[in-house]
Amino acid sequence: GLAPSCEGVLLSGGSMANITGALTARHLRGEGVIYLTDQTHASIKRGLVAMGQSAHAIRVLQSDAHYRLSPEALRASITGDLTRGLQPLMVVATAGTTNTGAVDDLPAIADICAEYGIWFHVDGAYGGPAALCERGRAVMPGLDRADSFVVDPHKWLFQPYDIACLFVREPGALEQTFAMYPEYLADVTGSAVDMHNRSLELT
Repeated sequence: GLAPSCEGVLLSGGSMANITGALTARHLRGEGVIYLTDQTHASIKRGLVAMGQSAHAIRVLQSDAHYRLSPEALRASITGDLTRGLQPLMVVATAGTTNTGAVDDLPAIADICAEYGIWFHVDGAYGGPAALCERGRAVMPGLDRADSFVVDPHKWLFQPYDIACLFVREPGALEQTFAMYPEYLADVTGSAVDMHNRSLELT
């Protein structure tokens, strides 16, 4: 159900995939505040700090009674930041948290992101593969509206080595963010996709 325009890259795990999505959002949209919850995977906040995101521009919102990102709390935080003259950049929603398997209200969050022009990132590293079956799709509508989406095949898809897939809705976004052209990598000509131009990883 992802947007047909999505392009992607394989990465060494969910941590690298989520941070690659965040780097892409910041490259395309500029500096700004990033919103997550106390149930967001801890590696994401660590990755944001590692990429130079100021602690003052990371909002860790308290999850609701069902351990999900509250759309109401998100909207309140966004409007508060706008009042202070701050620019919202990205919301990190989760499709299957590691602690409880909770799925955030993706359609409501997507609506808020669309209203304010905010990058909508969905971390489905753990629960995302459920969208491959009818029962799973029923509990995570809204994936088709994600600007970026992460899923880890080494979890529910039982791949024997750590691997993550990052999908980005906007064609060319990954190349705009990461492409480089040193002579020692110029071994392919033509229209072939060079995956090393879609992330920080060369392999």
